[in-house]
Amino acid sequence: DKEGCLLHAAILSERKEHAAARQVLGDYLEAFPRDPEAGIVRIEQYSADGFWLEGLLAIGKLWREHGDSPRLRIYRAACYLNLGLTEAAANICAAFLPELTEKDGIGFFVAGTLHIFRHEYESARQLLNVARVCEECPDDVIYNLGIAGLAQGDFAEGYKFYAERKRFYRMAGMKGVAAWNGEDLKGKRVLVHWEQGIGDSIQYMRYLPIAAALGLDMVFNAQQELTSLLRFARKEIDSDQLRVDSQSFDCELHLLDLPILCGDRSAEDIPKEIPYLFADDSRTEYWRQRLAEMKGYRIGLAWAGNPSHVVDHFRSAALADLMTLGLLPDTSFISLQLGDAAKECAHLRDDFPVLDLQGEIKDFADTAAIIANLDLVIAVDTSVAHLAGALGKPVWIMLPAWGTDWRWELHNETTPWYPTARLFRQSRPGEWQAVACVMRDALLVERMALLPRPLAQGAEWLLEGGSPDLSEAANWIEVLPEGDLPWVVRIAEHLQVRSGCSTLLRALWMLRSSYQLVKCAYARFLAIHDALAEAKSIWQREVGISNQIASDWLTWAAAANMSDAGDNALSILEQAKENGCLTPTIFMETGMALIAQGRSAEGLAALDKAIELAPRPAKSLRLAGIELMNRGRFDEAIRNLQRAALLRPCDSQVLIAIAALARRLGMPSLASEMLERGGLGEGNLSVSYMLSEMKALEGLSSEAEQLLEGANWETMGEDCRAAYGLAVKALENWEVYDQFLESWAQRGFKEKNDLLSYAWRLLQRGDFGLGWESYCRAVSGHKTSIPSWKGESLEGKHLLVYQDQGAGDLIQFFPLVRQVVERGARVTLAVLPEMVSLLDFQGLEGRVISLAQVDWDDAYFDFSVAQMHLPCLLDTRLDQPKHVEPILLARQSLLPKWDEAFANEKRLKVGVIWAGNPSYMNDAWRSTCLEDWRRLAKIDGVVWVNLQKDIASNQAYSVPEFNFLNPMVDCDDWAKTSSVVAQLDMVISVDSGVAHLAAALGVDTWILLPPRVTDFRWQLAREDCPWYSRVRLYRRDIRERWFDVLDRVATNLIGVVQARGSNG
Repeated sequence: DKEGCLLHAAILSERKEHAAARQVLGDYLEAFPRDPEAGIVRIEQYSADGFWLEGLLAIGKLWREHGDSPRLRIYRAACYLNLGLTEAAANICAAFLPELTEKDGIGFFVAGTLHIFRHEYESARQLLNVARVCEECPDDVIYNLGIAGLAQGDFAEGYKFYAERKRFYRMAGMKGVAAWNGEDLKGKRVLVHWEQGIGDSIQYMRYLPIAAALGLDMVFNAQQELTSLLRFARKEIDSDQLRVDSQSFDCELHLLDLPILCGDRSAEDIPKEIPYLFADDSRTEYWRQRLAEMKGYRIGLAWAGNPSHVVDHFRSAALADLMTLGLLPDTSFISLQLGDAAKECAHLRDDFPVLDLQGEIKDFADTAAIIANLDLVIAVDTSVAHLAGALGKPVWIMLPAWGTDWRWELHNETTPWYPTARLFRQSRPGEWQAVACVMRDALLVERMALLPRPLAQGAEWLLEGGSPDLSEAANWIEVLPEGDLPWVVRIAEHLQVRSGCSTLLRALWMLRSSYQLVKCAYARFLAIHDALAEAKSIWQREVGISNQIASDWLTWAAAANMSDAGDNALSILEQAKENGCLTPTIFMETGMALIAQGRSAEGLAALDKAIELAPRPAKSLRLAGIELMNRGRFDEAIRNLQRAALLRPCDSQVLIAIAALARRLGMPSLASEMLERGGLGEGNLSVSYMLSEMKALEGLSSEAEQLLEGANWETMGEDCRAAYGLAVKALENWEVYDQFLESWAQRGFKEKNDLLSYAWRLLQRGDFGLGWESYCRAVSGHKTSIPSWKGESLEGKHLLVYQDQGAGDLIQFFPLVRQVVERGARVTLAVLPEMVSLLDFQGLEGRVISLAQVDWDDAYFDFSVAQMHLPCLLDTRLDQPKHVEPILLARQSLLPKWDEAFANEKRLKVGVIWAGNPSYMNDAWRSTCLEDWRRLAKIDGVVWVNLQKDIASNQAYSVPEFNFLNPMVDCDDWAKTSSVVAQLDMVISVDSGVAHLAAALGVDTWILLPPRVTDFRWQLAREDCPWYSRVRLYRRDIRERWFDVLDRVATNLIGVVQARGSNG
């Protein structure tokens, strides 16, 4: 019931139970997948819970089914904006703004919010004020107007509108106490509650003494975490929790209401008295002694905020982003970080030593005392930054390019809130390393005059990118104390990478080669400069395998990948883990190497470990997302790619991966939009070729061809070559595609997926010998110690044949298993459990077992072979099959109820499958919607049998005219399914395993094939299938809809029914 479903979802949404609302809508859309109203509501639910990428893809589905609309453009802009893809959001807003009317408050709101993201506050306020008076005015328009006003320094209007925050945040309150409504509070007993985060409380506690001076009898209800710190605050700040609990109050208000109470109208009114918080003397002395070993200039670091904050993905960094600070001379680093992010110190101890105090810091009073013993605090926008500013200590605050809090927008590098603070802003979202470089150079300049001359010389080389000659470098190293050696090594490697200057490294090797740090650094230098053998000698003989650090192993593995020395990068990385190097990067590189070898499950497990260990693992998330997408695990892929986008919104590779996901899900228009409007830049050939493929899949052939003009195969990189090939294939320009693939084959395919594409094309055009050979090289078999069969004599040999692809492949190529039996092999066929009963009935001379029963090291077997390697070994031609039909026999009497029902049915019995396996690579293109089949339901003389078993079977509710028989509810394996199918007169199906089963049983089978991405086995253009004599193929043209194809099917089916009637 649609109305009931939408009402139920609305009630759940009102209760903020968005996940339950999405489930209700999802259940309904499984049955009615094209309902636009329910689709829109589900998009809104995704947005309400922050599932922006799911929402964007749900929009893409509606776009595909119903065409684009202003409302869908508005929703897409909102999703892009919240994913941090502001370039795409801005381009779409520019397109839809001229179309908006006074009814479209949501559109004006989205555009206004975009301007807030981009720090264009005047434009934001104009658009949001328009949204206020529209018929559809979102709840948070007023709140966003408050943010924009405060950011511009208009405190009078800003704080007034900012009062709307109380509708969205969970605010503290005391039962029975009236809320302040703006009345005069002089002489009143007032309770002031904390609100929002610890940083907000620290920032606004400055107003408590000012408010007290207005004559209020005031008690501050502070967060528990701040109570120990407040014992040492000014006496006017009364935070006695006993008074909070016991005293009666005239009214209550919240901390950020105080500027209104105090009459603030602009930044000039901000209280200037700093410090207003203080560290406890006894704790300060304790930490002075604790930090005594930290020599030189002391910098405290806090690189991550509250992970539950709504824009934490923008405002938090990783400790690795700050590693360049380790180049500062005479500097010690102390971690002020708490929580999971503090674990990063352990992963970087060899490259960036930072003292980790997490286990020793008990509360904010400790943090304040530590800060009192530091020279500088460097922090992202978090409570530590506010605390340092409130204590009056120098603090450098790192701010994101997008999602910057309004309070930092009043000035550029300074802020009236904290006179001792200096602000450093990202130029591009997610790129904290550039901010750290700016801070590093600023500190070098600031401290240069205070450094001893030898240290100042190194600082000058860092600032200028200098290149000392060998003798100058040697003289400099000789006068430096031994304790400075780690710093010198870091400088030497930095200069070598940045400017190619290796003199410092070579001088270190000449003068300090007995030091472990120098040995490792010089070995890394040799490895990346094509001297891997010499580097290995240093690592293995002088450093010792067990003493290598993570950067040694990573350099060795990378160099091994680039050389022909015979080293295996994966084995090197495994050695690293065995020797205790368990860093996120080691696991990420291991995952990439495993996936490159086709070991997907192991590779994903390694990437999951990298994601677990790293705080902001954008690259690992992207790589895992791509591999999950390739495996058809779309829900997991979406989650990974959303996190990657939020962490690195300007990473073009993330956007390309999301566009590829949209393509896989059958949404080329959405993918095109991402590639065209996502700000990927001109001149990116790989993106241009990918966009060409999307245009071709949209049916826009002329635009697709234009994007390929001037392509030069000779100069293309591997990524460009792969994207170009997919585009030409989508255009079905077979002559060019074949020439291109042959040119590529002569150079050699570096990626197995590219070799597989070549194999598929060869098979599709009938070049079976080279095609099957290429397939076998691209798709390796199961990892086993059983020797692989390469075509040797099988007489009397025990051969394990195992299923390595889907049910359709297993069924189609089952005759090849009989062929190896005919060669004298004693065959054991291992298949998925649900296939055992069916194949065990076929009278095969040998055993049929479950894959789960296989011992992959069983000495019983002489050989093993993947079933899909048999076509190559047996010289199989799809157009000249050697088998006798039917390929399979059905076991009868498994389902007596249905046997009787079918026996008594005189009408034409037609089974249908309208959707395939959703995890299949091109399923979005080959599957249909039952709604497209509606015309068939009107044909008289047919009884319809639903052969669909998965979620798609629920679509039967949407077309009740079919009045389906539903035997599949009783079919828990393929033997029972075959029993049903064998009793039908015909099966009409998309390209599915059941279609193969019907054809193999000798049932008339009509198969619907998609445009552009048709599977190789159906070859080109033909309407028949030599492998299955009872198959008829219906090919969809790119200009057609599935409805059009099924219209042809209906016409032909009417002919079959009529012929059957005339034959009596």
